[in-house]
Amino acid sequence: MKRIIIIYGWFVIALIATDAAAQGGMMHKGGMGGMMGEDQAPLPELLPEQLPDPKSEGAELTVRYCAQCHNIPSPATHSAEEWREVLSRMDRHMSEGMHPRGVMKIRRFTASERETLLQYLQQNALRIFSGQSLQDAGSPGAERYKTVCNRCHVLPDPALHTAGEWPDVVERMRRNMKVMGKPAITDDERTEIADYLKRHARPETK
Repeated sequence: MKRIIIIYGWFVIALIATDAAAQGGMMHKGGMGGMMGEDQAPLPELLPEQLPDPKSEGAELTVRYCAQCHNIPSPATHSAEEWREVLSRMDRHMSEGMHPRGVMKIRRFTASERETLLQYLQQNALRIFSGQSLQDAGSPGAERYKTVCNRCHVLPDPALHTAGEWPDVVERMRRNMKVMGKPAITDDERTEIADYLKRHARPETK
């Protein structure tokens, strides 16, 4: 009987661990849980080395704590002000000591770690468009930029990237929107947005 109990106990633990790993893996591939405050919208996959300054303490904290429940978030997912609220929401979930879906225990950062993480995310946050009005307002590109980019985040500053960088950024945005279940954009819309951003991009450095 003792042997049966041990085997049975091991079997149950294995089942629980497998179930948690499977659901945790699903979260890494497709879900944000409640941490980011979205309605189960998945985060695009990001590798630790793709984070800004990946060897920094802020990047390491992002991987250590954020990746417990969902894909590693890019700091550019939110503006600096938005990150403060997102991190507060994340802290509330972590204070409960469990993953939002209840599949595993999660670690909570210390007060100093939270401050370091917030500073890192804000320093590398999405730089928003701060102009009083859009350049070339009313043009097809400006309208696409305003309506499409706003589906996921505040409007990024066109000067955030150079003209040579924007096409790849817009294409990555299109792939991310598909992952997140957002309405797909057409090739023509992608071209209009990229062309608009290129016209108002940061000058290339020599």
